[in-house]
Amino acid sequence: MQPKLEKCILMRLKVKNVNKISHADVYLNGLTVIVGPNNSGKSTIGRTLFTTIKAIANTNVPQDFLQDKQLRKHVQSLYQRLYALSRKNKIDWETQFPKMVPEFIRYLQVNIKNITAIIKEKKSYIGGLDIVPRQKSLLIEDLTNIQLCVSFKESPAAIIKTDLQYMVESEFINRFCSTNTKKSIVELSSEETAKIQYEVINNLVNKVECSRENFIKDATYVESPLYIHLLDALLMARTYREIVDRRSLLSSAMVPVHIKDLAEKIMLAVRQPNNIIEFSNLHIEDTTHGSFIYDRDLQQIMYKSEDGNTYSPINIASGLKSFGLLQLLSVGSFLGPNHMLIWDEPENHLHPEWQIRLAEIFVKLAKGGQPILITTHSPYFLQAIKYFSAKETFEKYVNYYLPEETENNLVELKDISNDLNKAFQLLAEPMNKIMEIDTMY
Repeated sequence: MQPKLEKCILMRLKVKNVNKISHADVYLNGLTVIVGPNNSGKSTIGRTLFTTIKAIANTNVPQDFLQDKQLRKHVQSLYQRLYALSRKNKIDWETQFPKMVPEFIRYLQVNIKNITAIIKEKKSYIGGLDIVPRQKSLLIEDLTNIQLCVSFKESPAAIIKTDLQYMVESEFINRFCSTNTKKSIVELSSEETAKIQYEVINNLVNKVECSRENFIKDATYVESPLYIHLLDALLMARTYREIVDRRSLLSSAMVPVHIKDLAEKIMLAVRQPNNIIEFSNLHIEDTTHGSFIYDRDLQQIMYKSEDGNTYSPINIASGLKSFGLLQLLSVGSFLGPNHMLIWDEPENHLHPEWQIRLAEIFVKLAKGGQPILITTHSPYFLQAIKYFSAKETFEKYVNYYLPEETENNLVELKDISNDLNKAFQLLAEPMNKIMEIDTMY
C-alpha cells in the first residue's frame, strides 16, 4: 500500500507584476491547477513558487554554518573579481585587502563591531577606481553582501535576500519584473506561522520580510521528463549567476536553476536510493513495466524492463519518462508533505489515455499529502483531474485558476474552482472553430 502521509501544510502565494502576471492569489492546500493557453503566464507562477521555496530551503540550516558559508561565498566572489582586475588593469588592491580569502574573513570576524566602517572604507576605495562601471557595481554588491552576512547573523531576512537575488537572476535570467512597472512583490505564507514577502525593483531584490517557521522544505519543478536522457549535458550546464561569477566558464551551456536542480535530483536518486515507497495502490508499474537504474559499468542512467533488459533512456517512449520520473523522485526522497511538486504541462508527450492515468496518480498523491501545482492546456487532463478528485472525495482540496488578460499585455489569475466550465470553453474553442468547416461546404 502507498504510505500514509501527514496532511500537507496550507500555503498561499500572492504575486504582483512578475513577468506576465499582474496579479495572482493562489491557494496551495492540496492540488492546484492553472489552466490556459501557451504564453499566458501559467509557468510564471510555478517558477516564482520554486524560486521562493528554494531560497528559503537554501538557508534552512543552522545560522552559524550558514553565515560562514555565505560569507565565504561572497568574499571569494570579491577576490575573484579583484584578481581579474589586477591582471587586466594592474590595480594594486593588496594595499587595501589581505592577500588571501581566509585572512580577510578572519579580519572581518575579529573586527565585527567596526564592520560598517570597514565596508564603507572598502567601498570608497572601489568607488575611486578607474574601471568599467559594471565591474565597480559588482564589487560594491559583493561588499554589501559581505556586510549582511557579518552584521545580520541573526536576521533570516538578510540571509535569504542574497539567495533570493541568486534565484531571481538564475531562474528568470534576470527578467523577473513586468516590463511596464519594473517593481514586483511576492508573498508566500504557510498557515499563520510562516511568511515571506519580498520586493524586486528592476530585477534587484530590494526588501525582504520573513518568518521561516514550518515552511515547506523543498520544491521540484518539472518542465520536461525528457531531461532524463539529457542528464550528462545538464549536469555540466551552469546557471546565469554561475556563468557571470566564473568567467572561465563562459562557454558552458546556461540553464535555469530548476533544470539543473532536477538533473541533480535524478542522478542522486539512481545513485543513492534511500527511500523505497510502495506504489502498489497507484499501479505505476502497470504503465512503466520497469524502472530507471544507474549502470555503474556504463556510468549512466538506464531503463530496466520487467524482462531484465536494459535500454538507454533515449530509446524508450517519451511518455514513459513521465511515470519513471515520479518513481525517481520518490526513490530519492523528493516527494512528501514537505516537498512541493511543480509540474509544467504534464500532458506533453502523452496519449489521452496516459494523460488520464497520470492525472489519477496526481490526485492520489495529493490526497496522500503531497502538495502539487500543475499547469495544463489539455481538456483530457483537466477533465481527468475533475473526475478523479470527485471519485476520491478530494474536490475541496483542488483549486483551479485561469489567466485573464488585462491591460499592458499582462494577465491576472482568476479562481474558477466554482466555474470550471470557463476553462473547458477556452480549451474547446480552437476545436469548435475548425469543426465549423462541416457547415461551410
